[in-house]
Amino acid sequence: MDPIRDAKLDNSWTLAVPLTGSGAPWAAAGLISAGVIGANFWVQAVSGGHAAFLPFYPALMGVGFLSGTVPGVFALLAFALAADWFWLPPSSTFVISDPGDRAALLVFLLLGGVALLMALFARQTVIALRRTRSRFGLALAAGQMATWDWNVQSGKITFSEGARALLGTLWSQSGSVWPITHPEDIERVRASVERGLAAQHEYVFTSRMVRPDTRETRWIETYGRVQRSMDGQPLSVTGVSVDVTDKENALRESRRTEEALRRSEEELRLESRRKDEFLAILAHELRNPLAPARFAMQLLEKSPADSPQAANARRMIERQLAHMARLLDDLLDVSRISRKAVDIRHDSLDLRSVIETAVDTARPLAAAVDVELQLRQPESALPVRGDAARLNQVLANLLNNAVKYTDPQGHIRVHSVRSNGHITIRVEDDGIGIAPELLPRIFELFAQGRSSPRGSSGLGIGLTVAREIVALHGGRLDAASAGVGLGSQFTIELPCTHEPPALLEPLAEPEKIAVLGAAGTRVLVVDDNVDAADSLAQVLSTAGYQTKVAYEGASALALAELLRPTVIFLDIGLPNLSGHEIARRVRSEPWGLNLRLVAITGWGHENDRKRSREAGFDEHLTKPVDPRELLQLMARWSQRESA
Repeated sequence: MDPIRDAKLDNSWTLAVPLTGSGAPWAAAGLISAGVIGANFWVQAVSGGHAAFLPFYPALMGVGFLSGTVPGVFALLAFALAADWFWLPPSSTFVISDPGDRAALLVFLLLGGVALLMALFARQTVIALRRTRSRFGLALAAGQMATWDWNVQSGKITFSEGARALLGTLWSQSGSVWPITHPEDIERVRASVERGLAAQHEYVFTSRMVRPDTRETRWIETYGRVQRSMDGQPLSVTGVSVDVTDKENALRESRRTEEALRRSEEELRLESRRKDEFLAILAHELRNPLAPARFAMQLLEKSPADSPQAANARRMIERQLAHMARLLDDLLDVSRISRKAVDIRHDSLDLRSVIETAVDTARPLAAAVDVELQLRQPESALPVRGDAARLNQVLANLLNNAVKYTDPQGHIRVHSVRSNGHITIRVEDDGIGIAPELLPRIFELFAQGRSSPRGSSGLGIGLTVAREIVALHGGRLDAASAGVGLGSQFTIELPCTHEPPALLEPLAEPEKIAVLGAAGTRVLVVDDNVDAADSLAQVLSTAGYQTKVAYEGASALALAELLRPTVIFLDIGLPNLSGHEIARRVRSEPWGLNLRLVAITGWGHENDRKRSREAGFDEHLTKPVDPRELLQLMARWSQRESA
């Protein structure tokens, strides 16, 4: 709606006059002049010829106002000529014989000019006023504003032009505003107006208005100035209402953005704090195994090889190395999970065997701290499709946590059940429990908050890894606790399958498999870390393998061509010549087509494994390698070759 085009002013004639254009002013001037000259015949007859110029003065003002300067001057001259021709003697001639008549004509021209100037001034004033009103209306429309006047005594309200386009309606009484005011804002608006009328000269408020024509909710900011009587009573209010919907929406969006930024900043700050805590805990967890390992090394140096002290020291070193390996494995799992690069096998399993293995592994830990570990399982199979090693990893994490957070003489209960197409495993303890504020984020990465009775609380990544592994099996892992000191319960739910579970093949004892096929098997170990290469070579030599060692790429290639090994254990990150390049060169030789290539490296990402396969490696093992795993691998190859 155009507020200027549709405006209706109180003095509507100002929209019609003064006349503009090319023809209308002259037509109006001609009609007025002719009409007045004709009427003057009657006036002169009535007045006895004593008022020859009197009717021409208002006519001149009318012509000047309506038609402008040039038509007004022509009308002045026309009136003078008509008076001379018709009413000044001698008539019907333009000759004036009486000096008094000549003076009267001059006075008429002078006073007529003054009247014409007054009319022209009024014309310009009205035109300027109309332009001002037009610009004012345009400004109101452009600013989405409307002005109004409220008579407090009578309640009558009058609006400026264009107000309907802004407000969608107009009302004449102040009480009519409440039906279109948003219900939630009525009391606040009423209180603002009452305060303004009672004690203030001005008031301002912002409220919502529901347009009656479109039912659209708009935000309106209202400014009111109170006019008072001599005794301070409010008489009227002059005000402006502005549509600030766009501004209000922008402010609200800005607040939402600020709140989102604040939350993001808080989350980043929290993540940074967790990262710092994690790094501190990681440093602590990595240092802890080093102290007993160093002490054990000193015991080995000072004790006979077959003494109980030496055997105990070796077991101590093995335990600490296993602990460090688990830490590194957890870190690698977090990385793989974040990149969605976790490999999950989907074998047919009887979950009871996986649970029993995990519980049997945890029993010595529980017994060492005087915690009772109970297991209850159904007699029938619990068939699932999954990765036995990964599911064992999940259960081991839950059981280790239960042992860690349960006081001596406490209890841990593990029970499993099959129901409604799902298998449920519960690990319950009566330990220190979980605080209510920690429970919602117990599975978040690096989450800390529980203090173990036995010191270390871990890195805060085990539960994250466990939940993701369960999710990759199509299941869920949940935590529950009644509070601090009231124990905790972790529940695994997995979909069961109707396929008969395959029997899990037990692994051979390391001592038995170490010597299978060892005789005549030539092994080359390549690593620029001298200690790593020598220690691995010693393990293999002890198992009966013929072992040689190289510490850099060129000598490794020369030794491989001379030795023609059956297996090469090859570090990837060698200086000058990488393990991948050595593998490609070995595979390019006729003697290197059928030998076994094993990558031993600290790089364990899926991309690293892919690059190893592309270079020709048969296996990709990440450091530190468990000697038993390595010997089992050798034994499997020997069994296949002998079959």
